[in-house]
Amino acid sequence: MKEPTYSQAVSASWQLAWKHKSLWAFGLFAMLLGQLGIVDLFFKVIFVARTADTPRLADYLWSVLNPQTWIQWVGGPVSLTPDTWIWLVWLIVTMVALIAMVIFVAVVSQGALVHISARAAKRPNHIPDETQAWHQGVTHFWRLFGLNVVRKLVMGAVTLLLVAAVLPAVNDPSSINRLLLVGLSVFALSS
Repeated sequence: MKEPTYSQAVSASWQLAWKHKSLWAFGLFAMLLGQLGIVDLFFKVIFVARTADTPRLADYLWSVLNPQTWIQWVGGPVSLTPDTWIWLVWLIVTMVALIAMVIFVAVVSQGALVHISARAAKRPNHIPDETQAWHQGVTHFWRLFGLNVVRKLVMGAVTLLLVAAVLPAVNDPSSINRLLLVGLSVFALSS
């Protein structure tokens, strides 16, 4: 079987998305874990808040998400009554459950889109069954979740390697540091 070109793959995916608008919900949820998704936006806001001159919203967001703020709040002069502690624990449990639910739906949606795309590649005029695709996504949840975690870890490791190459090249622009920077940049772009 001949591999499709990039333009053929983009054209086929565009036609699939345009013909079957019911799949857009899967795409919106799958986008939450993908590149330029909510997770990436969240970490970029934190990064900007830590490294650059930022608007007040990012500073406020960082202060809310900073573990030191929580440690000071819980261990600080604030005294909580037992019923307030119960509500705090309930809030934390609710937030963890909400985050877990969003991650589950996003990963299952990725699996459903992969299943539907594979079916559409075999039979282009076939109407996709969203229920069957959802069940296939649930069946392969742990594999897809593991792939997402590994992908994020690899991207983080490559980013750290690139930063480790950039800092010596900036501080001491010798030919060895420049060569290391070029080599790691090529590696980062190819991965």
